[in-house]
This record gives sequence, C-alpha cells and structure tokens, in this order.
Amino acid sequence: MKAELRQGENFVLFSDFRHYAQDEAMGNLYNTAFSVQIRSGMFAGAGRWMCDRSALITFAEEMADLYAFRRESVRLDDLEYGSYMELTMDKTGHLRAAGTVYGSAMEQVLQYHFAADQTVLREFLASWQKLVLAL
Repeated sequence: MKAELRQGENFVLFSDFRHYAQDEAMGNLYNTAFSVQIRSGMFAGAGRWMCDRSALITFAEEMADLYAFRRESVRLDDLEYGSYMELTMDKTGHLRAAGTVYGSAMEQVLQYHFAADQTVLREFLASWQKLVLAL
C-alpha cells in the first residue's frame, strides 16, 4: 500500500504501512507505522513514522475538504519524532506541500516545501482513502 503526492520531480511518498490492531485495541496511539520518502528540489530524505490509525482517517477526511475548497490546510503528524506534512491550497487550486522529516534517532532532518496544483491532490486523496480502508 502506498500513497504519493507528486508534482514533476518533487514528491512525498508514504508506503509500507503496518497497522497493529492489538495495540490500537489497548489504546496505544502508536499503532500504525509507515515509511515516508521526500524529494524536494535537489534535496531528499526518508524516515519512519508512527501514528494512530484514527489520525490517518481524519487526514483523509480533511484532505477531501481541502480538495473541495472547504478548508485551507491539512496536516499529518508523526508521533515518534515530530515529523509532519502540511498541505495548503489557495482558492485557485495552487497547492503547497511542506514539512519536516526526521531520520532514524533524529540524526538527520529535512525541511521541505514544493508547489503543486489541485490536480495532483485528487490522485493522492484517492490513494490515501484506499489505503485507510485497507488498514
């Protein structure tokens, strides 16, 4: 399972999702792990994120609102190291992907941002919604 937001050579790729249902049932918010890869201009980075499955569902719902121009931004946060991705979109469909990704043990960090447009958001949203349903 994967979801990718790509504009030209720039991208954010979420993949290798692992949901731990038993941890979720016990109330552990660290119940879904996945990989994140970023390429923004000449810079690239990767990290491993931990989230509560409900945060992934909320992100899908809020992204649908973003795509429909009912909100201006959405954000997904990593519980482990504090990495995040934020998508903002103006009223004309110009999208901005930005965030920070930390590597293992926070030894490396990449702050990124790149411009995209609403057309790439549609595909990313569709793949994210499928991914969440499969967890």
